[in-house]
Amino acid sequence: MARSTESEPRFDIIYALGEIGDARAVQPLVSVLKADSKLGSHAADALAKVGDRRAVDPLIRALKEDDERRYRAAAALAEIGDPRAIEPLLQALHDAGTHRRYIIATALIRIGDERLVEPFAESLQRSEPGYESIAIGFLGERGDLRALEPAVERLREVNRKDNVSTLLSGDLAAYTMAAIAIRHGADRIRHLVSDPHRRVRAAAAQAMAEVAKKRYELLLDGPRRSNSVKPSSRAGSDLLAEIRSAGSRARSGDQQALQRLKTGLKSPVVDLQIAAIAELARSQQSQPEIVTDLKQALAEASSPTVKLKITGELAKAQDLNALKNLRQYLKSEDPVERIYAGQILGQEGPQGVAKELVAALEDDDTLARVNAATAIIRILSAQAAADRGAESSADVHQDDAE
Repeated sequence: MARSTESEPRFDIIYALGEIGDARAVQPLVSVLKADSKLGSHAADALAKVGDRRAVDPLIRALKEDDERRYRAAAALAEIGDPRAIEPLLQALHDAGTHRRYIIATALIRIGDERLVEPFAESLQRSEPGYESIAIGFLGERGDLRALEPAVERLREVNRKDNVSTLLSGDLAAYTMAAIAIRHGADRIRHLVSDPHRRVRAAAAQAMAEVAKKRYELLLDGPRRSNSVKPSSRAGSDLLAEIRSAGSRARSGDQQALQRLKTGLKSPVVDLQIAAIAELARSQQSQPEIVTDLKQALAEASSPTVKLKITGELAKAQDLNALKNLRQYLKSEDPVERIYAGQILGQEGPQGVAKELVAALEDDDTLARVNAATAIIRILSAQAAADRGAESSADVHQDDAE
């Protein structure tokens, strides 16, 4: 198509400046953002690509405009990711029309900040239209119980209105149910398996299965990929990468990195807590005081998964109370807890745990029986190897004596 409008060459220049990404373009682009309602929206896009934090304040001011600049500025602030934008974006969220709230709410969660928890929870109570699904997802990711009822209601809407939008909301609700169960225990959603609504029943059953699978993965491996945190949360993925990086530095004696891991223990997202626990455990050989931090975290933990993970890591450090508690987990009604306890005891437990493991061989759960047997084999194999080593050493000493 032929170019005919007078402004299009300027658009091309703005686009090119964004693609080049040179910080020297910030001031010219900010000038366009302020002066021109049509080109200003494209200037906001270009500023997002440049990513320079000097653009944050001008973009925040653009949120007060009554034209397209407001929404392009919101998206640009999300891309830059500066937390200074949280409060202005929240204000813009309430001022925007229903069909624009989704854009601003998306920008908010991409930045990610715990200051969003209460405003999003309040928006669900008020049933503010336009971004309910985002609020449910944000709170659900954190296992916030206030997301459960709105999530279930979304699933009931899917029963009544079978369109793409409500189907996607139903998927999000199922994810939220699973996240809440992982944080607070499956009992929080168990009653929904018998809900009168078909999709609610199906999602609850799916969530229950996902809880068992994910808890098992978290306990054994920790969050293995950044997308184990909710994919729409860039902040969550970034935090997970940050925790892993801090773990590597902490093992080299970096005290600031160690402090970052301790902060991660208090995260409201279970995945991030588990990641911090795993990294701290890997660092405890060079930093013995970490055991004390893990014990404190165990005393403060509310998530059953987090409690079990810390107990397992303390047992690996041969903490006697943790070993004792793991033996009790072998009798748990939760198969994931029994399996994990059996695996850890098989790796780390002394001879005294064999009696509890033998009893677990009669467990009703097949995987629990298999893991108890595997644990016993590991213990006996380790003991046999130690005995052979001792005999070999004794033979060498006897030869030397002769």
